Amino acid sequence: MRILRLLKLLSIGMLVTHVGVVFAVPRITSIFPAGAMRGKSVEVTIQGTGLKDLRHVLVQGNGVQLSLMPGTDDTSRKAMLTVASDAAPGRREVRFADERDASNVRIISIGQVPEVNEVEPNNTPDKVSLQPLPICFNGRLSEGSDRDGFKVRLRKGQVVLIEVEGLRVLANIYESWLKGFLEVTDASGQPLATNQGTVDDYYRWDPVLRFDPPADGEYTIWFRDLNWRSDTKGVYRVTVGELPHAFATFPIGAQRGAKVTVEPVGATVSTLTAVFGPVNPDVTLGISDLMFTTGAFESNRRPFLWTKEPSADVTAGGLTRETAIPVQLPVALDGWFEPGKPRWISFDVTDKGWQHINGFAWRLGVPTDLELKVYDKAGNLVQEADDGRGSSGGQAGGRDPFIAREFTPGKWFVRIRDVDDRGGKGFPFRVLLGQGHAQLRGTFAPDTAGIPLSGGDITTTVKCERIDLARGDIQVELIDAPAGITVVNGTIATGKTEAAITIKVSAGALPVGLHRIRIRARCENASITLVGNETYNNQGTAYQRETDGLIVVVRPN
Repeated sequence: MRILRLLKLLSIGMLVTHVGVVFAVPRITSIFPAGAMRGKSVEVTIQGTGLKDLRHVLVQGNGVQLSLMPGTDDTSRKAMLTVASDAAPGRREVRFADERDASNVRIISIGQVPEVNEVEPNNTPDKVSLQPLPICFNGRLSEGSDRDGFKVRLRKGQVVLIEVEGLRVLANIYESWLKGFLEVTDASGQPLATNQGTVDDYYRWDPVLRFDPPADGEYTIWFRDLNWRSDTKGVYRVTVGELPHAFATFPIGAQRGAKVTVEPVGATVSTLTAVFGPVNPDVTLGISDLMFTTGAFESNRRPFLWTKEPSADVTAGGLTRETAIPVQLPVALDGWFEPGKPRWISFDVTDKGWQHINGFAWRLGVPTDLELKVYDKAGNLVQEADDGRGSSGGQAGGRDPFIAREFTPGKWFVRIRDVDDRGGKGFPFRVLLGQGHAQLRGTFAPDTAGIPLSGGDITTTVKCERIDLARGDIQVELIDAPAGITVVNGTIATGKTEAAITIKVSAGALPVGLHRIRIRARCENASITLVGNETYNNQGTAYQRETDGLIVVVRPN
């Protein structure tokens, strides 16, 4: 998930004291199966510590219920997962709580095809079961150097999607992420296709594969950890079938308000209809979800960048400085590379001033690793950028480059390339040239709190960065909060980037249980919905995971 950011090692406490009594904070290590099909109910097993007193469950979004069954085991509980037939497919955050404290976040996935749970042993060719298509196979890498397999019957000419969700449902092996390895073999055991995740952060260690069977027959799909590790926390889902999926799109963005035709790249189904998700109307640069539909099925969701700049197609030409594609600022460049060939563009500056060149690829879920170089009229290299700035990418992010500089009047050139000289439509890019955007980026921590039914104060620290043209005091406010819940001390003054805010909850404003409160930050010319920061440990290092909203446990008085 593009949400992992390395931090200085922090101490993560597992015990909380209330009036001199020490309680274990509920900690969830796995949910199996890690999801269900729309319109179905399944029993799931929750594993962790501090579970015997769990009473409340909160699932992100609508149409999904997770109901705890009676139990007193402190390390394992049962629950019934019920999914409405019209629930949106995809991943959901889940939280649990006892009377006092909320658990860490876990992820479940809502699917669109029938599901089956593995039956061990299934790690040798004579032990695998034959499954009908389409199917979602739920498994757990729990025994020794475990690998799991199942057979499917395929026909030549079919285009089959095989997609794993492991890391994306927070699967762990020991105290590290599950690093998935997928393999397809024929009836003789000959490997025909493998995948160990992707080079970009859209899937990371979750393999996804388009498979074209070379002949009619039975094929075995194998899944394991790349390093042959196993752990009961290593839960996963493998979805297989003639299902819609886009490995990329072109373009990967458009101008706000424009009509745009989007091509799914590497699609597994030929006839698809694009459906765009909502984007914040207050921003001039925003990412929304884009999916494709065919019949009753929805594809995976791709990030799509909406901007104020008009778009210019630079998919052809511009292979040298002498043949650079002329553009006028401001502009958004949409293109893809031929292998080993860059794109050159040129523009004229009439008045001295600052301009920004902002590359987008990695943030939009494609593996393109952009490099930007700026040249003057004489062909002298004056500035270059590869990765973004700062621990989390600074103004850009990760492998997306960003350049801000003062340009003098005259002709200027920008060379855009993939650092590994890869190409094809699966390596698109979008590069913005202009005076920039007003943007905010922010988080808050802690992301959980507890109060009595009689009300109380919640304190959390908001960190919010003004980017590019954003200016003025930042006001922190609640989104659609019930009456009786207000923010005080909610201002981050100009020149400051963080503040401890207080959320006052009046008596009875929230009933006993588990609740989500969403928080927004707004300045003179930008706004953003803030995300929480949950700190977790991985191999002795503390990381932060972005979470949806402030989770509040309301306990009896």
